[in-house]
Amino acid sequence: MAKKLLLKHRMNLKPVRASDQAYAESSAMPADEMTTASGEINPSVDEPNDWTQLYEEGRELCHEGRYLEAVARYRQAEKLNPGFSGIPLHLGGTLYHAGRYNEAIATLQSARDRFPDDADILESLIVATEGLAEILRNTGNDTGANQLYKDTCILYRELLGRLL
Repeated sequence: MAKKLLLKHRMNLKPVRASDQAYAESSAMPADEMTTASGEINPSVDEPNDWTQLYEEGRELCHEGRYLEAVARYRQAEKLNPGFSGIPLHLGGTLYHAGRYNEAIATLQSARDRFPDDADILESLIVATEGLAEILRNTGNDTGANQLYKDTCILYRELLGRLL
């Protein structure tokens, strides 16, 4: 029971990191670009092709427990801005909450490859892998659980190597 509570606590999506907020602000459209040359409102400001809007909607939907809708928003945001590490980080956590464990792990593994210096992604990958191992163990799949526990140990070593 304590492990499940710890896992639930550790898998809670983190608030926007300071680096995420700075990146979002640096990528935001300046006020003078909110209108076109003819004075009309630039459609990219209000339409869902604004990655920051989609990202924030995904976060809100996830916090409301509407995981599959959040996943859709994150995927749209990621298409528009694949260089922002906060999107796959939150996408992986949301997939995990939605019970799509393998997809969550695959998303976080891909994000780790794309953003190798992002310790938050690595930490989330550890939590998701360890969580799935626990689920497999509880359902009697000891072979699968043991492999995931080994994978988790390797990931922990990688994380510790970064911290030392």
